[in-house]
Amino acid sequence: MKSIKKTICLITSIVLVATIGFCYGEMNVVTANDGVSNPRITDKEVTWDCIYFGNYPQSSDGSGGFYAERIKWRVLSVNGDDAFIMAENILDCKKYDTNNKYPYGRTWETCTLRSWLNGYAAKDNKEGTDYTSSNFINTAFNSDERAAIYTTTVINDDNPIVGTDGGNDTQDKVYLLSIAEASNVAYGFDSVIYNETRTRESKATDYAVSQGCWIAPLEEYASNGLWWLRSPGEYNSIASFIAGDGWGSTLDGDYLDEDRYGVRPVLHLNLLSNKWSSAGTVSADVSQSETTTKTQETTKTKPNVKLSKPVIKKITAKKKSLKVTWKVSSGVTGYRLQYSLKKNFKKAKTVAIKKASTNTKTIKKLKKKKKYYIRLKSYKIVGGTIYLSGWSKTASKKTK
Repeated sequence: MKSIKKTICLITSIVLVATIGFCYGEMNVVTANDGVSNPRITDKEVTWDCIYFGNYPQSSDGSGGFYAERIKWRVLSVNGDDAFIMAENILDCKKYDTNNKYPYGRTWETCTLRSWLNGYAAKDNKEGTDYTSSNFINTAFNSDERAAIYTTTVINDDNPIVGTDGGNDTQDKVYLLSIAEASNVAYGFDSVIYNETRTRESKATDYAVSQGCWIAPLEEYASNGLWWLRSPGEYNSIASFIAGDGWGSTLDGDYLDEDRYGVRPVLHLNLLSNKWSSAGTVSADVSQSETTTKTQETTKTKPNVKLSKPVIKKITAKKKSLKVTWKVSSGVTGYRLQYSLKKNFKKAKTVAIKKASTNTKTIKKLKKKKKYYIRLKSYKIVGGTIYLSGWSKTASKKTK
C-alpha cells in the first residue's frame, strides 16, 4: 500500500513539475516581439520585418472610392515590447502647414500636419484649426488600437547644417521622421541623407495620389512619391523631405503650404497589445545608392574653396517651357536651378544639375504666358562636404 502511495506521489510530482516547466517555458519562449526584430543589414541589402496595424483608405475601387485596407508598417527598431514602426507606403497627402504667410515661424510643434496626425485641438497649431473630429489617428485606428500606441517624446532638433530652429520637443503618438532618423543606419537607412537610395523610397497609395501626392514619372521609380520629414529646412518657411529616388533635401526643402508631398507616419507600438499581425518582410538593395561619399552640406566656405555666383546668360521661351543657359563655372561639381512664379521665390521648385559641364536646362510643364523668375547656385564637393555659392542674379522670362 505504501509503495502504491509512493508511486502515486511520484507520478503526481512528475506531472506537476512538467506542468510548471511547460508553463515557465511558454512564458520565456512566447514573447511580445516574437517574430519581430531589428532590421537585418548586409553589404548588399537591408531586410525589415513588417506588421499590419490599423486601417486606412488605400486602393481604388475603380468607381471613385477607395478600399479601407490594413496598414502595412516597416519595423525600424524593437526595444522590449516597444516597436518603432513606419508606414511602408505614403498614406495621404497634406500640407506641412496650411498657411505660409509672414511671419512664418512654423515648427513641428506649431504646424497643422502634426495636429491632423494626432487629432489635436485649435490651440495646438498656429492656424487655430481644430482637428479633433477629422484626423488621421481616429480614421486609422479604433480605440483599442489607439491605446496600444505609446506617447513619445519627440526630439525636434535644429537643422543640422545651418541651425534653423526646430522648435520645442513635443509629446505625440503619431509623427514624422527627422533628418537624423531618416539617415540612421540602425533603422536600415543609408547614412548619407543626400544619397539616392532604395532604403528611403516609398510608393504612394491610390488614395494618396488622389489627394495630390506627386509620383515619379520614370519607370524605374514608378509610383514612388515625395514625403515630408518633420525637420526644418534652411528657413522656417520650408521643411525637409524625401524625393522619389530616396534623396533627402535638407536645405532647399519646400514651402510648408506646398500640397504635393505625402505623409508617411511613424509611431511606437506596444507589442503586448496583440492588436497587430505579421506582414512578412521587405528588402531594399543598398547598392542602388547613386553616391557613396559621406556628404554633409554647408554654407560655410573654407578659405581654399572659392565659389563664384553663376551667371545666367540667356533664357529662351517656348510653349509651356523655358530653356536656361548659363556660363559654366570652373572647379564646381554641379548646380541647383530654382524657378518660381513669385519674385520672392515663394513655392519655388529646385532642380539638381549634377554635371559641372552642363550649361543648359529646359524647364518643362510650366504654365503658358506666365512670367517665371529663375536663379542658380553652384556647389562643390570637397572631402565629403558640399560647399555652396550664393544665388546668381535673378533672371525672368515669360512663357509662350
